[in-house]
Amino acid sequence: FGHTWMPSWRVHNLSQEMLDVDAFDVVFQRALAELAAVMDIVVPWGEWWPCGGTLLALTRHGSLVGELASGKVDVAVGKDMEVLVGMSSQEEWEIVSERLASLFSSRYGWS
Repeated sequence: FGHTWMPSWRVHNLSQEMLDVDAFDVVFQRALAELAAVMDIVVPWGEWWPCGGTLLALTRHGSLVGELASGKVDVAVGKDMEVLVGMSSQEEWEIVSERLASLFSSRYGWS
């Protein structure tokens, strides 16, 4: 592509127009299932639910990707998932957040 000029936003795919939507949806569904499994381990007594763009996409399409009436594909803007966790106290949240951090660190190498 060295001879073809493209704006930096397109080179870095900031518009996500060069996204394989089917592959993205598969990865999202796997990540959502993994998140649910992690939350069941860490917060078996608590509540959690998607929010923000994740909730909007799930409400619209049941996934992050869906077809629009015009035949275009609607892809959620973010490449993340947002969730809220309901806790009964600050102390309970501190315990849960430490467990989440530890589990994500050991399972996925997050730091």
